[in-house]
Amino acid sequence: GKSVDWWGYGVLLHILLTGGPPFWSQNHNELFDMIVNKELVIDDPVVTPEAKDLLEKLLSKDVSKRLGCLDGKADDVMAHPFFSDID
Repeated sequence: GKSVDWWGYGVLLHILLTGGPPFWSQNHNELFDMIVNKELVIDDPVVTPEAKDLLEKLLSKDVSKRLGCLDGKADDVMAHPFFSDID
């Protein structure tokens, strides 16, 4: 469903903001395990609090809490403070 699209958007945004993916391993099994089980850690000092909050909500493992999946529309994503300066 759309939830994987919002997850993918979160991954892309993480790469653009930090220069790397949120989870990484050369071993595919280890990478999959990290995606499923490891908590997201964002400690890059250039990531603003608004960006960190957006990433955490887009990369939520709980689909029922993932931004973009709350109302079936993108309204909750567009209303996020990260986008407040965008018309």
